[in-house]
This record gives sequence, structure tokens and C-alpha cells, in this order.
Amino acid sequence: MALGGFCALSIVTGGALAAAGVGQPGPFAPTPAASVNRARAATWVEQQVSPDVTVSCDPAMCRQLRVNGFPAARVKPLPTSPGALGSGLVVATPAVRQQFGTALAAADAPLVIAGFGSGAGRVDVRVLAPNGAAAFRSRLAGQHAALVTSGGQLLHDRNLQVDPAARTVLLRGGADPRLLATLSVLATGMPIRLVAFGDLPPGAGAGVPLRSAQIGAPSAAGVASILAFLRAQQGTYRPARVTVTRTTAGPSLVTVWFAARA
Repeated sequence: MALGGFCALSIVTGGALAAAGVGQPGPFAPTPAASVNRARAATWVEQQVSPDVTVSCDPAMCRQLRVNGFPAARVKPLPTSPGALGSGLVVATPAVRQQFGTALAAADAPLVIAGFGSGAGRVDVRVLAPNGAAAFRSRLAGQHAALVTSGGQLLHDRNLQVDPAARTVLLRGGADPRLLATLSVLATGMPIRLVAFGDLPPGAGAGVPLRSAQIGAPSAAGVASILAFLRAQQGTYRPARVTVTRTTAGPSLVTVWFAARA
């Protein structure tokens, strides 16, 4: 049984810098901390971001993303103006902040989905706002309201047992809509237990939903059914990863994880 169109929620959506990473006059030499944070950010993007998302970056960051294995066709060198980024995400290194200044965070990419380090050497992964910050924040608010409603509805499903910490996440609208849709469809066919949601990425801003959850069933056959369902999904609702954790107190638990998208 594939999800298909079940969930109508919105899914949370000149020249490059010179080799030294500068966009304005004057040299820029990355500090050791910035280099470490850049490496951490590249690893996170390769492991956590959907490979069909285009990522803008400065030359050094783009090289590191390609070396780490992120699809080269989805790595886009930065243009000279933030309004022409034309990608889903931007990796805001110190060089990028020097080039774009406060406009990047204030207007062009207001949401941080992961951050590494602090101060001048920090590196953030930000979501681009193609229609401006106001429209972007309005979209986020609408999505959050929908997540709160959907999470509350799930709590009334008799086939879904929810542990306390996971209940709190549902009530505050903190779960990714792909997880909510998955849980809802699973619960139509069998009793399941929502044990917990995963953690936020490091440095993530307010409004970033949790993208993984741990699910259980009363029997080994139920766990097998959950696995079969998850592995049958296609497109938007196909998980990036599904793992099984064996327990001593009962049937195994399934962890489902969705990749980050713009």
C-alpha cells in the first residue's frame, strides 16, 4: 500500500566566489575552526539531505561536498547576488556571510536546518526563501498549524499507542508531515506504537520538524508488516533509511528516517 497523494500537507520546501572564498574586496583566510565546521557541515549534508535537493556553496564547500559524495549535479557555486541563488539550500560559511552580509539570514535564507560551531567560524545549512522572508515565514506558519492539527488527530487513533515524549512532539506540531502520513496509514491496518521521535539536527532553528521516528508493533509479524510497508513506498514518502533494533522486552523496533528537503 503506497501513500501516493494521501498527505496534502506542504512539505517542509556575474561570477562565483574566487578560490579563496571572497565576494567582496580583501582576502579571506578560513580559520582552523571554520575549516573543521565546514567539514562537519559537508558530512551532514551528504548524510542527511535528499540527493535531489540543489545546494549552493562557496568553491571550497562545493569541492568538499563533491568529495564527500553529494551528487555533483546538485552542487551549485554561488552567484554574485543572493536573489539569484536558485537552489533549495545554501551552506553559509564565513566566506558566504562576508559576500552576502545580513541579507542572507534576514531575507534570502532565514531558516537554519543545521549549524556547526559558533561565532565567526560557524557554518550553517539554510533553506532558501525564493519569494522572500515574509512569504517564507507565512508558509512555515501555515505548515506548523497543519502539523498541530494532524498530530492531534493521530492521538485519537485507537490503533496508535503513543509514548509520552512522542505525544508532546505531536501536540506541538514538531513532526515531519511525511512521518505523520506514514503513521496514519500504518495505523489503519494494524495496532502500532510510536515510541519516540529522533533528535533535531545540531544548531537547527525553531520550526524544523523531526524527521525520524521509532515504531513498534505487538508481534514480530507486525514488525515485519511495518518493514514491508515502509520498503514499498515510492517518491516523497519513501524513507531514506529504515533500520531494526532488537529488544529484550518484546518485538523489535523499527526506526524510519526521512531525508531533509528544502
